[in-house]
Amino acid sequence: MTRHTSPTLSETIQSARFLPGVLERLTSDLLRQYPRKTFGVLYARSDSTAVADYYIYRDDDRARDDVTKAFEDRGEYYRNNSNAGFKATVAETISENANCKKRGYKRVAIFHTHLRHPVYFDEVDLDLHPTADLWHLLVSLRNPMQPELAAFKVTSLSAERIPIEGASTKIIEVPDPLPSPRLLDDVEFVEVGGGLHVSRTLITAEQYYRVLAYDEVSPHGNLPIVNVSWRDAVVFCIITGTRLLTSFEWDALCDDAVAHRRTGLRAPELSEFAVFGETPGNKLRSVASKKPNKFGLYDMLGNAWEWCDSTDRNSAPTKGGSYYAFAKMCQSGVSVSLPKDYRARDLGFRVCYGVSS
Repeated sequence: MTRHTSPTLSETIQSARFLPGVLERLTSDLLRQYPRKTFGVLYARSDSTAVADYYIYRDDDRARDDVTKAFEDRGEYYRNNSNAGFKATVAETISENANCKKRGYKRVAIFHTHLRHPVYFDEVDLDLHPTADLWHLLVSLRNPMQPELAAFKVTSLSAERIPIEGASTKIIEVPDPLPSPRLLDDVEFVEVGGGLHVSRTLITAEQYYRVLAYDEVSPHGNLPIVNVSWRDAVVFCIITGTRLLTSFEWDALCDDAVAHRRTGLRAPELSEFAVFGETPGNKLRSVASKKPNKFGLYDMLGNAWEWCDSTDRNSAPTKGGSYYAFAKMCQSGVSVSLPKDYRARDLGFRVCYGVSS
């Protein structure tokens, strides 16, 4: 007699569906956890299969002796990378299950992040997948500036990639800044009034790459990070719990009176505060190489243009001028709108947190 078994949910699903905005919100929340390994559950409402919400596990038993041994028995990779692999605690798993039922949800999938790999579903992922009833979302953050996402339906023997519906790889939801930034112990902030704290300098290359946890040490040290798009800057902000200045905030803080006092193209007083087109050499300089303005902020004018915040879907303003700029470009009245994917060798950013009065 032939025995027939019913296909699992994962086997029957043809695509991974998300309600609008859910996947973007999840991606932002996972970036905020970076560089921590993350694992969690995707929920749908009881009458649907579209993902409506999610749960990110906080507690990881990875460091427990028996769990560490179980991972390291799978290969040297887990010995070399202590944040490879995730093991949810029993207590939090019970709590998550209760929370799911209380909110009227059902589990439809699980997800985890890759910190070093692309979105490839390896045999070890198949081995660790908890149940064939759930499909699987992989989020690769090997380049946090360009998160890769892929969904898989899973059987006991294989994983098959399926399309994701309701996703926008271009738009990342920008969460509210944290009460205080994270991973930025080497960034000095100035309170400029009303609870707004602004980084005293442009973000440097060294600070940028330290946050992104890349292996290489930046050779540029104290130079501003440049060649970054608006989206790159925003991902940095999401990871650190900060944000970009709005155009209004930037204008209020640029202290640009010195840029107006000039003879023709020359502005001798501006030279005391800004690296701009009249500075010998026309090259990017270390941050804080000139005087700070009255708010205690360096390089608000010159050295590198600064991305400002934007709610426009495709473009964002840049302000301040750079080492190439004429004096007239280094003032609040000048704003150059650029595509959010644009990069240039004289375009960087600074960060802030809190609200302006």
